[in-house]
Amino acid sequence: RVRARGGEMSDVTGRIEALKKAPPAHLRDPETLEWLLVQLGLVPQGRVLEDVRFLVEAALDGHEGLAVLRSELALKYIPLGLDAALAPARRLAVDQLTRLASPADLGALVAGDALLRVSRLLCDEDTGVAQAAGSCIATAARSCEGAQMAVDSVLSPPLLTELVA
Repeated sequence: RVRARGGEMSDVTGRIEALKKAPPAHLRDPETLEWLLVQLGLVPQGRVLEDVRFLVEAALDGHEGLAVLRSELALKYIPLGLDAALAPARRLAVDQLTRLASPADLGALVAGDALLRVSRLLCDEDTGVAQAAGSCIATAARSCEGAQMAVDSVLSPPLLTELVA
């Protein structure tokens, strides 16, 4: 895990400050969103991380944000947040994936192994992350019928192994 330092950090902070003034539509621009999602794993804990989380949440908020969350870009980067060193970044990733644990989007979560990765956070050192992971998996399990998916295709043997480990 790489962290921004020195001059890089002031560049990051400057861009974040500019983005805080931008409309949500600008935050949803693929290049901007990709940069923000990458920053979740790079910035140190504190105000900068909170600002990045706020901007990502603003980009993915509401109906327009849900469309962006369903995009290939978000499906690529949001699961990476599950491996972030900092609990706030992991929690944001789990919370956003929970939004996709609906009947309409469940297939994408299963195909990308996101649920298996979420299950590994059930024993996270941060209780908020662990509780959010449990909620995400429970939401996915409840969505199976509406998605016309068998529960055992969602709660696969590897996922069940993680759940009982």
